[in-house]
Amino acid sequence: MLKILFAGGGTGGHLFPALALAEEIRKIHPASAIAFLGTPDHLEAKKVPEKNFPFFAVPSCGLKKSPMGVIRFGLTLLRAIWEARRILLEFNPDCVVGTGGYVSAPALLAAQSLGIPTFVQEQNARPGLANRVIAKRAKLVAVAFEATKRYFPRAILFGNPIRTLPERAEARKFFELAEGERLILITGGSGGSMSINRAALSIAPRLLSEGWRVLHLAGEKNLEKLLPPEDPRYCLVGFCDHMREAVAACDFVVSRAGASTLAELSAAGRPSLLIPYPHAGGHQKANAEEWVRSGAAELLLDQDLDELEKKLFPLLEKERREQMGEECKKLGRPAATKELAEAILSLCDRDPSHNGKRALKA
Repeated sequence: MLKILFAGGGTGGHLFPALALAEEIRKIHPASAIAFLGTPDHLEAKKVPEKNFPFFAVPSCGLKKSPMGVIRFGLTLLRAIWEARRILLEFNPDCVVGTGGYVSAPALLAAQSLGIPTFVQEQNARPGLANRVIAKRAKLVAVAFEATKRYFPRAILFGNPIRTLPERAEARKFFELAEGERLILITGGSGGSMSINRAALSIAPRLLSEGWRVLHLAGEKNLEKLLPPEDPRYCLVGFCDHMREAVAACDFVVSRAGASTLAELSAAGRPSLLIPYPHAGGHQKANAEEWVRSGAAELLLDQDLDELEKKLFPLLEKERREQMGEECKKLGRPAATKELAEAILSLCDRDPSHNGKRALKA
């Protein structure tokens, strides 16, 4: 039986591509055994079991720029690698697929130390140091941007895996949108963003006065701090379990610039104003700049959110939305999920190097 372990999470941007790939592999190869490695206190701990995949947890901790923070991070990383090795020996996978986030690096390092083939799915235009190091010993490095190939000599351009979006008419019916009614989706990512939340609420009166319906995803932890307009057309929620429908139904998106979000926008051909997450090495800013260069989006830095009204409303004009949407659609790679799933299955099947090691471990 073919066994595949996915390692990724911390945010929806790292988790949902892994889930899309896992579901596609299960569709192509129903007899395969698929499990996930993540952290116990992030999104994956809830969402993976909901999709009926086994879930293993390892410890995680963010890197703080203080001597004690660095020491704590290093010790937690070593614990995570050690725990990942134990899980790998127990599950005995044919390969490990890393999609980024807190757990991806320790899982891939543990797998490589055991001789298990590894696959790196780099979602961002500018990769982090960990993936650049780990990729040197990876069986396959899959990237989502042409520009990213310069960091990985053996990289293959696939695009980012996403679940298939519903038809626009079906999605609009799901949200009970009337004929001609326009919907704007505002989101700060799966965890939300207070800076985006405050800026969005400050322009809510004008959005509503101009006839827009608003779906505002604020983050579960932020909801109680916010006071939305008393208008049924403004829907403020913590998290949306129907993001595919939201992207398909909406007419414009104000969002962070995570790679998975951009993949969904391009699949739907949705114009957007991108507000990159200002930390994490500037990965999202690099992603957004790729979209801006193509004419698919406009960029607003988090530090400039007081200019949201000035930047956003010219983009909401029908002609401008349609022009940006057409450019965005050109960036889509609708076959990414299927092609990457097939590549992983093909390389696992062809790789004889792990068979002996698995026998030794048994």
